[in-house]
Amino acid sequence: LSYSGIKTPVQQAHIHFGGRHQSGGIVVFLCSNLGNGPAGTQACPTGPETHTITGTIRPADVLAPANQGIAAGGFDQWLDAIANDVTYVNVHSDQYQGGEIRAQLEPTHDG
Repeated sequence: LSYSGIKTPVQQAHIHFGGRHQSGGIVVFLCSNLGNGPAGTQACPTGPETHTITGTIRPADVLAPANQGIAAGGFDQWLDAIANDVTYVNVHSDQYQGGEIRAQLEPTHDG
């Protein structure tokens, strides 16, 4: 995940379950400065310059958002959600706690 231009400190970033124009529950934490992520969640870099978060998402990192059909550890369910264009990344900041940047995850198709 790369982001830039955020004027107030980043609080957290997640991958959520939800289609375009829908809000959904958190499926994977990418980073958090609030201490609310699962053990091992990295801190979010802050400042207006470009920041990149890297890492490997494993089945144990997949959470179970309430009533959304993805089980805890449901890595294949999560991959299916990405393939069906119903996941998005949301970067939350102090100024926009509900989310300052949102983008649908776009599946790639090897051909």
